[in-house]
Amino acid sequence: MPIYEFRGRETGRIFEWIGSHKERPTKLYDPDTGEEFVLKLSAPNLQKSNLSSWQEGLSHQTYYDRNLKQTIYGEAHKERVLKARGLVRERDLPKNWVIDKMEAQQKAQAKADAESDHFFKKMVEYNLDKPEKDGSANERIKATEAFWSDVAPAKKVLKEAKQDG
Repeated sequence: MPIYEFRGRETGRIFEWIGSHKERPTKLYDPDTGEEFVLKLSAPNLQKSNLSSWQEGLSHQTYYDRNLKQTIYGEAHKERVLKARGLVRERDLPKNWVIDKMEAQQKAQAKADAESDHFFKKMVEYNLDKPEKDGSANERIKATEAFWSDVAPAKKVLKEAKQDG
């Protein structure tokens, strides 16, 4: 049989009543003081479909996780959400995983910066770093062709494409 909770209108005192749904009264009165008790809805019943167990509802662990952008109903529910999204807690990662990834990213960025600097130096070397002022279009075209054959020769580009593909 379920337990129903009634709250006093004046004092806020809680009175519990055990009985079937059909026998449940809508109001109770304290025989000594005459205070009226009204039926109160229990908090765990509000979210029962999202709880993995009735104990989670009783523990009041419900909160909104801003990182996940979702309401979480306890640790077991959070684990299911993380698993469904393919996420891993930081504490479950191998030791120094974050630092290793950051260092690898910094090395890759340094390499990209060096390639960019080399590219720009070659543009300066072939006078392609500024808009065309004087000279014929043919000279500019020849300089551009020489620049590309020096910076990215066809054999090198094809070899890198085969390695990536």
